Amino acid sequence: MSDGKPEKGKTICVMIGDVSYDYTNELMAGMNEAARTEGARIIYMTGKQKHADPDDPEKENRSVSHYNSIYNYADIMGADAFIISCGSLSGFASAEDYRQFIKRFEGTAYVMINEELKAQEPRSTSITIDNYGSMCECAEHLLVHHGYRKIAFISGPREHPDARVRERAYRDTMQKHGIPVEEGMIHYGDLSGFVTRETRKLLSDYPGLEAIMLCNDEMARTVYKVCADSGLQVGRDIAVTGFDNFTTGRTMIPPLTTIAQNAFHTGIMAVKYAIALSEGKRIDPVSQKTSLRIRNSCGCVHGGDASFFTSGAGGDRDYLQDVTGRMREDLMSLFKQEGHEGQAVLIGQMMEYAASVALSALETPPDEQETAARLTEFARQMDSTAGLIAGRLNAYLLQAEQIPPRPAAANLYRTLLYFQGYLHAYELNEAAKRFESFRSKAWFVPEFIRDLVVLDDEDESVFRSAVQRLGSIGLGKVYVCLLPEPEVLRDAGLGADPGRLMLAAYLSKGAARAFPRSRMPVIDRTHPIRDLPDLDRDSQLITFSIFSGEVQYGIILCET
Repeated sequence: MSDGKPEKGKTICVMIGDVSYDYTNELMAGMNEAARTEGARIIYMTGKQKHADPDDPEKENRSVSHYNSIYNYADIMGADAFIISCGSLSGFASAEDYRQFIKRFEGTAYVMINEELKAQEPRSTSITIDNYGSMCECAEHLLVHHGYRKIAFISGPREHPDARVRERAYRDTMQKHGIPVEEGMIHYGDLSGFVTRETRKLLSDYPGLEAIMLCNDEMARTVYKVCADSGLQVGRDIAVTGFDNFTTGRTMIPPLTTIAQNAFHTGIMAVKYAIALSEGKRIDPVSQKTSLRIRNSCGCVHGGDASFFTSGAGGDRDYLQDVTGRMREDLMSLFKQEGHEGQAVLIGQMMEYAASVALSALETPPDEQETAARLTEFARQMDSTAGLIAGRLNAYLLQAEQIPPRPAAANLYRTLLYFQGYLHAYELNEAAKRFESFRSKAWFVPEFIRDLVVLDDEDESVFRSAVQRLGSIGLGKVYVCLLPEPEVLRDAGLGADPGRLMLAAYLSKGAARAFPRSRMPVIDRTHPIRDLPDLDRDSQLITFSIFSGEVQYGIILCET
């Protein structure tokens, strides 16, 4: 289907689950970065997302199967190698499910993330992290340093590869110290923020609970809220720990004690290894180190942010530069891992501006219009992290119980208060816009499905309209690929390779092209997805299943 000569760049197909988690965001950012530097094309095949339609628990497996049916199309992607992100996949109820899924890729080049290979094949490798040792170290810290005994654990899904190891580390460490673990002290979440019920039950069933260890940082945010609603202050009345060390955890109040991993670097490694394997090179499995990051949520106290306002500098200029400089370093430390250097630069510039505003206010009131314009530009470039920075500034202000009796300190306090309020308001306004945009596009899914099931499918204008609708909601490059005939999903679980799709329509550079069903280009192993028209060598595509009720229609691919 592709015009011109074949491209030389490798095509890497990534099996990944929910792309809305901090973990998958970091992982994909690393993969995208490596793809750019290596000149490779990435096709993400995504399963069910946590914000998908709510399910009846009895229908959960079947619903997940609809979303995960995207993986059935792997053989017609034309991939040179695969990356299987086991830690993010959903809908696998047992270790056997994982084994059967991975078995599909025998004989191909593939990299497995977060699951060790039992027996390495010549064209495969794995990237894992030290889940066990670091989680044991975290439990040891709670038991030995703090002397806690009533420690609960909220794990992920029972058969999730990371969750299994982290839970075992918790159990083994408790047993090592002679502390029995009641089964009621362990609950199983889904690694998302939906653990309110589990947290409430723990607090209700075990009065005087001293600590809750969590399988990831994502769930910790919910635990913070439930504890606050129950009148418990995290870090004082109850300890909370996580696993991941992503930005949101570091900006929580109090900052979260957690275990750091570098998902961004894992993503880079996975793409480079996949390319190497596709070229016939052998890559040994890698286990990456993790480290315990002790902060305030476990009950440890490290100075306190009031010290930021205390400085031995004499003059006002020196004082402001010293205080904002230390604040800048603290804020920048949130973004020092690879891939966030640009955010760190912006933070540095913002804090320099805060010092200049506070200094100039000693002589004349600041120009609010100019300040607002500068903050708007900062917030726009910070994108979704503006709210996180506002939260950290708020922590400085809340914990600064005593401000030195000097005008420069008071001016800085007022300046930061204004900055915090402005950034927070900006983020709320952007969130409202996103929600309104989502509501305005809610018509899309039923209309789109209706277009796919029209009787007169020899009229290509129907399919052209479908991709134009996608363009109207901000997507640039889009491909709609349909099954020769719609198929009913008969059983839960992964199905068979359909073997063939047809290109119904696509949108590229604002122009839409569509085909009547009798002349739709065929997509199969001979004419794979990677050869779609107008698909650049270094494109990054994300794919989803198209289905309605029990009926599967095909897939949609969008440029990320």
